[in-house]
Amino acid sequence: MATKQPLPDFASDDDERASWDAHMHDVDDYFEDEPVDMMWDLRPETKEPFTPRLQPSVVRRLKYVGGRVGMPYQTFTRWLILPGLREAMAELKARNRPAVTAGEEDR
Repeated sequence: MATKQPLPDFASDDDERASWDAHMHDVDDYFEDEPVDMMWDLRPETKEPFTPRLQPSVVRRLKYVGGRVGMPYQTFTRWLILPGLREAMAELKARNRPAVTAGEEDR
């Protein structure tokens, strides 16, 4: 394997961007072909299963209305819950009571 060149020193970020843009085909001269030990998790926050106990008639209505608006009933239910949760948290904040944030409820 050939020895890789050291990265050049750049006077500014703009100079570095211009240099890489002009010489992108030479990038292999500077970096080793080895696996990178870094992982980026760009996925949105995952959803945690939650099973509310509702009357069958409520579930039927959620399924019916969710279907009419083109959403699975679980997504429709989440869509209904989130604004109420935001409103309740805002009300707690207005009363100067700290709202529990994600992760704190386990403490």
